[in-house]
Amino acid sequence: MRANRRRDGGAGLARACKAALMCSLLAAAGIGYVRQTMDQDRLGKMENEQEARLTELREEMRRQTAIRSMLSSPEAIQERVRQHRLNLVLATPQQRLFLTVPSSFTPPPALSGTFPPAAPQAGVTAEAAANPSRVPTALAQLPH
Repeated sequence: MRANRRRDGGAGLARACKAALMCSLLAAAGIGYVRQTMDQDRLGKMENEQEARLTELREEMRRQTAIRSMLSSPEAIQERVRQHRLNLVLATPQQRLFLTVPSSFTPPPALSGTFPPAAPQAGVTAEAAANPSRVPTALAQLPH
């Protein structure tokens, strides 16, 4: 029996190394699997949190939009004017200043056609609407 052991020499060591290598590969695969599932769980929780946050932000934006539209309504503006006693009234035609734009005027190429058409404004006189070369401004002639 001693002779067999001597001839076997490194075979036992090779088997032990092979078994250790197989165990470490199996352990590495198990650790990788556990880590991957933990990462998936963590990412799933983050996704749910982000979706909940997005829902909250959309609701907040909806509320803010409703508040903004309510506060910018003409009725609300008039109410605030009355509440703060600002005594604001619409400008009379005598208080409006009109600028005449020469017919030869052309806007610079960089600015021509880039602006949307202006919406009709309240308080524009029939004279200004009939003559487009005269543009009403926000300037008012103030008494000295």
